[in-house]
Amino acid sequence: MERPKGFTARIEANGYTADAPWTYGTRKWSVTVVNTRTGKSVSFQYHTGPAVRETPTMLDVVQALISDGRFYEDNPTLPEFARETDREFIPNVPLHHQDPELVKSYLTCKRHAEGMHRVFGADLDAMAEWSADS
Repeated sequence: MERPKGFTARIEANGYTADAPWTYGTRKWSVTVVNTRTGKSVSFQYHTGPAVRETPTMLDVVQALISDGRFYEDNPTLPEFARETDREFIPNVPLHHQDPELVKSYLTCKRHAEGMHRVFGADLDAMAEWSADS
C-alpha cells in the first residue's frame, strides 16, 4: 500500500544518551509528524539502539506513534497498562508514588494516542494500514 498523501516527518538527531534505562549509547531523535493539509502536528522523542546508525524513516516513526497510541487505547487505565507491561501497580497509591518508569511509559503512550488522532484525523485508519502493511 502506498503512503497516504499529505503528511511529512521532520526527523533530527538529538544526540546520544547515557541515561536511557535499557541501553547505554541509545540515540535520541526529535521527530515531528505534520499533516500538511491541516497544519496539525505531533512531536515526540524516538529512540534507536546503539547498533542502529541510520536515520529513522517516516514509516519507522509512524509505526511507533500508532503502536504506542493503540497500546494505550487497548489499556487506558494505569492498572491495565501495568498488567500488560508486566509492571507493578499499587492500588490506592497516588500516581506520584507509583513506579516512575511505569508512569512515564503510560503518559507517553497516552500523549501518542492523542497526537495520532490530532495529526492523522480521518486518515488514521489509512496510516495504520500503511504502517502495518509496509
